[in-house]
Amino acid sequence: MSHPLWYTIRMKMKMKLNKEEQEFIAENITRFVVVTEIEINDIEVRIHGEHFGGVGSAAIYRTNDMAKVWKHTTDKIKKIEKNLEKLEG
Repeated sequence: MSHPLWYTIRMKMKMKLNKEEQEFIAENITRFVVVTEIEINDIEVRIHGEHFGGVGSAAIYRTNDMAKVWKHTTDKIKKIEKNLEKLEG
C-alpha cells in the first residue's frame, strides 16, 4: 500500500533518450539492489531504488533551463500541498 501523500501516475509514454541518457541508465541501474522506478520527464532521467539498506536516487538532467526546472518543481509541490489539504480537511 502506498503512502497517501505520494501520487503515482501510471501512463504509457514514449520519450526518446539520447546516447548520454542511455549510458547513464546502463551505468547506474546496477548500483541499486532493487530499482523501484525509472522516471523520465522533460527535466530529468531519474532512477529510484534501494541500495545498501537505504533508499536513494540518481539523476541526469535533460535541461539547463532553470525556469523549466523551477516550474516542474513548484508544480510537484502544489500537488503535494493539495494532497495534504485533503488529508487535513
